[in-house]
Amino acid sequence: MPLAPFTPGDEIIDSRDIIKRIELLESDPDRDEGGDEELHQLVELADEGAAYEDWQYGETLILDSYFTDYTRNMVEDCGYFPQSEPTGVPGHQPIDWNAWPYRCIDWERVADEMKVDYTTIMFGGCTYWIRSV
Repeated sequence: MPLAPFTPGDEIIDSRDIIKRIELLESDPDRDEGGDEELHQLVELADEGAAYEDWQYGETLILDSYFTDYTRNMVEDCGYFPQSEPTGVPGHQPIDWNAWPYRCIDWERVADEMKVDYTTIMFGGCTYWIRSV
């Protein structure tokens, strides 16, 4: 089976990978007890996730403890700040997140406010955030 199993606690999981993994496990005639347990766990997750409109097209599950870092990366990727890595643009410097004013940003608060568009989903005893709007 080429697709690696998912582990509760992974920072980011894509719903399309969950769907593929379920298909692989279901089609494996040599699936053992561990594979049965993994399949059961993933089917439960997929059943809950199917309530979200884009599950089959790719929903991102974000581990609760990683959500603040995810938010920070997303804010940067959306262009609210210049990219941290040089882009080859003359005069562009990477952001020093430890310099003022960037070190003053309350990323926990930014993440908490972003959670208004998300809801939680459980996987293997871990809480994940999934976009709900």
